[in-house]
Amino acid sequence: MKKITSLVLALLITQSLFSQIKYIDSDTNSFIDFTNKKVNLTYNDYSIEGDYAKIDGNYGFIIVNGGDSVWIIKILSDYGIEGMDILKGDYKTILKEFKKKRKYKKSQLVFSNLPSSDVMDGYKLISQAQVELNEKIRKREAEDKEAELKFDSEIASSPLLGVYKIEILKHRGLDYKNSNTFGKLYVTEAGITVESEIPSLALLRGSYDKKNTNLEKGRFTCNVSKGYGDIFSLSLNMEYKVGAISVIVGRQPAKTTTYKIVE
Repeated sequence: MKKITSLVLALLITQSLFSQIKYIDSDTNSFIDFTNKKVNLTYNDYSIEGDYAKIDGNYGFIIVNGGDSVWIIKILSDYGIEGMDILKGDYKTILKEFKKKRKYKKSQLVFSNLPSSDVMDGYKLISQAQVELNEKIRKREAEDKEAELKFDSEIASSPLLGVYKIEILKHRGLDYKNSNTFGKLYVTEAGITVESEIPSLALLRGSYDKKNTNLEKGRFTCNVSKGYGDIFSLSLNMEYKVGAISVIVGRQPAKTTTYKIVE
């Protein structure tokens, strides 16, 4: 009984996987709907939209009637498209001629890349979940690019550019308020450099992480190119003449330095 139940469950899962709409990875407006047996497909200058039927005796082939054209598509299970014949002519005639070893005499073959045994480049089938993930990635990349372009257009004229003499107030939990410990802060178009009299913060330099830097609020994120750490964030409050530097290494807690601007 358990074996029968497991078999039925496996069949249901398989049917569910194969019944989903599968989109073409090169063009998510194109798809093969295994549930309703519909196809919407574009290849180079050709396109088709219509119902499909499986061709008896030819495992892996579907024939799509698009009205003005007929496509015979070879599919590798639900992985992707291996090849296709694109034809003009009568649907029933094309079907008969295909079954006669593709002897197209009364039909016009306008394109073919059959026989084929490899999935066509860009014509792998992907699920709706993957389509949504790809869209999220595309959207995030577009947002990152927009943020970087915005940063590039603003940094050159930013009033925060300059060289600042700073006095260290605290460093890694130690109080430096009464020690007269000084340093310099360089804010340039390329990145930020911090120099100080403290050995562990003698030199820290980094280039901007543009998408995570907010010039308007005076909050910078940099990838470390010189000194201790992987990344560091720096705040620069020109109203109160104070700021903070937090250095991060891997997953370790951030090590923070606070300072005030002397001049």
